[in-house]
Amino acid sequence: MSDAEIVDLLRAKSFEGLEKLIDMYGTTIFWQIRKILNHSAEYEYVTEVENDVFLAIWEKIGQFDAELASFKTWLIQIARNKALDRKRRVIRELKRPLVLDEGFAEDRYFTEEVFLDLVAGLDDLDQLIFLKKFFYEDSGEEIAEDLGISRDVVYARVSRGKKKLRALYKEEGEHEKSI
Repeated sequence: MSDAEIVDLLRAKSFEGLEKLIDMYGTTIFWQIRKILNHSAEYEYVTEVENDVFLAIWEKIGQFDAELASFKTWLIQIARNKALDRKRRVIRELKRPLVLDEGFAEDRYFTEEVFLDLVAGLDDLDQLIFLKKFFYEDSGEEIAEDLGISRDVVYARVSRGKKKLRALYKEEGEHEKSI
């Protein structure tokens, strides 16, 4: 069955379309979620997020535009967004202060909320790297292996990300002073 046929069935709210979607893309969606929710503390959420993804696809199928992206790309983006949302929620619920490293942001402790707000300004890969490095305290080698990139790339992205976070943190501080 083609993607166009699956889209048509889903738009008609046919459960056959959902079954075909799961048959064709269920594994891809699962592994996209699993790549993001890959810490042992997050494994229990994978199935729940997977269900959230299928529900979102069911509800948002009317928004799919084949001229903007392929069906598979659209599905993967929904899966990534749902998984990142869950990762942020899990971290928020833990509510512990974070220290990025000595000297960062004048040795201030970041609350969970401030850290997540700042990290949200980074791209998806940098968000994952920062969560793994500074929240889960994974090593550069572990992060590189999990994400399929080199250790040097991890450290380069951390360095550039810290500079960006410093700028964002400074902007927020100046913004709050003006309010």
